[in-house]
Amino acid sequence: MCVTNHQSFIIYMSEGELGCWKEGFVTEEVEGLTLVVRDKNAEYDPVIDVDGMSLQVWDGSRKLSGWMRDEPELVKGKNIMEIGSGVGLASLVAARLGAESVLCTEYTEIALSVIHQNIVANNLEESCRSCCLDWDDPNNLPSSRVDVVVASDILFLSAVSRKVAALLNMVFPVSGTLLMVHELRYSITTSGEVDKADEPLELFFSLMKSSSWEIHTRSDQKFVFVLATKK
Repeated sequence: MCVTNHQSFIIYMSEGELGCWKEGFVTEEVEGLTLVVRDKNAEYDPVIDVDGMSLQVWDGSRKLSGWMRDEPELVKGKNIMEIGSGVGLASLVAARLGAESVLCTEYTEIALSVIHQNIVANNLEESCRSCCLDWDDPNNLPSSRVDVVVASDILFLSAVSRKVAALLNMVFPVSGTLLMVHELRYSITTSGEVDKADEPLELFFSLMKSSSWEIHTRSDQKFVFVLATKK
């Protein structure tokens, strides 16, 4: 069941009408797309509030979008599902790059509302749609075909890593592909030292390998680019 947020988040917009957008909403230009990211009058804590985490463009999402732009064959002509989509940047980029279909998933009503508005604003309704996805409810999986899952900045807790690994194995029981960008974040130990490993990421890799996924990675400063395949 999706989270219901009763706070109004309605905006009417279309491409080329940025000057007509209502005051009170924050927009960003990213990858040639115009995005509504949040209501600037609303109070969100970007660290602990679900909506605060969703309604912004994280650096990992920008990196994922750039990766797809540089290697469009990863998504062109394929059926894409984004998990933990935030405002939907990666989904919109995949659609612009020629994906056959794009399913942009999130959990809260307000995030889904923003995603829908961004799809409409960028004229991508034909290939891109939004959908509620609850990682705790595997029966909630969409029935549409998925060839590639894309994700960024979603492994912030080890408990989440377990949920994501289980979800991917539900989406791809036999074969599939994951494109993911992860921003490295190291925990502080009780002695005040910084851990040398990103525990959620390491756990995720371990779980995926135990389920017959082949994982290839490359690093760019604090970001890890993950291409995982299950055959």
